Amino acid sequence: MKAVLIFNPAAGGRAERRELLERVRGALASVGYEGEIVATTGPGSAGAQVAGAVEVGARVVFACGGDGTVHEVMQGMVGTDAALGVIPFGSANALARDLGLPMDPVAAARMQGGFVPRRVPVGRVEIGDAVRYFAVMAGAGPDGALVYKMIAGDKRRLGRFAYYVRAGWMFVRRRFREFDVEIASGGRTETVRAVAAMVVRVADMGGLFRGLGDSVQRSLVGRMEMRVVIVRAPALVSLPLWFCTGWVGMLGWNPLVRVVSVDGFRCVPVGEARLDVQADGEWIGQAPVRVSLVEDGVWLLMPAQ
Repeated sequence: MKAVLIFNPAAGGRAERRELLERVRGALASVGYEGEIVATTGPGSAGAQVAGAVEVGARVVFACGGDGTVHEVMQGMVGTDAALGVIPFGSANALARDLGLPMDPVAAARMQGGFVPRRVPVGRVEIGDAVRYFAVMAGAGPDGALVYKMIAGDKRRLGRFAYYVRAGWMFVRRRFREFDVEIASGGRTETVRAVAAMVVRVADMGGLFRGLGDSVQRSLVGRMEMRVVIVRAPALVSLPLWFCTGWVGMLGWNPLVRVVSVDGFRCVPVGEARLDVQADGEWIGQAPVRVSLVEDGVWLLMPAQ
């Protein structure tokens, strides 16, 4: 089956990564996928490159990277008949972990032979006229600000540790202002004040962020269901408590956190306060922002069972 392997040449050592990609291509060939290795040509180029590859006959596109690479690749796949495969090369790899893939790229490639394509929902984020799709998470508030402030060199050199250091520093030094979260569920609407709002579609984001997404810790990747975590003021107390109770699996006991099943939601700044937005760990702009689900958004290679 014709496939394309998309990777970001700016992430990690080029020579080492190219050699590993060749081994991944060989592993995929052994399970029936004849792939061409394609490097992205610049920031945000993956979506257009993927769309072009699908147009000329690619049936499967393998995103070879972390959740950010998956995010970029998916922009060119929503609504097409091609399937998205995941080969973990990144620092977080939350979607790959959710799919049960090993973190060794070659082993993950071999496992694709036992995966089948399934049509799954994807998240949709609207900022003005711009639309982005996400697979793992999206949010407004501290997570968006953290991604905006991240230094790319820190991420490449230190991996997830760079996020932890930056997050701790921001929580100590920055005052996060409240904003409005407009919730839509079952034909009813409600507006609440929050200092953070995040939707997570995987069971475990890993590391220190593993319990931030939900109180029930189950994957929603294949389900037409969205749950938003709303964190109330005061931020100086609620944000560290969010991390701590999530880490020990007690998010549901946190009085400053509310987890709500929604059809969609909208985040609106109060006054002129800046409100950053991220999707799959990528900064995508500033609120106001609307978040929803697209049913049957993309074909995803998943375990057969």
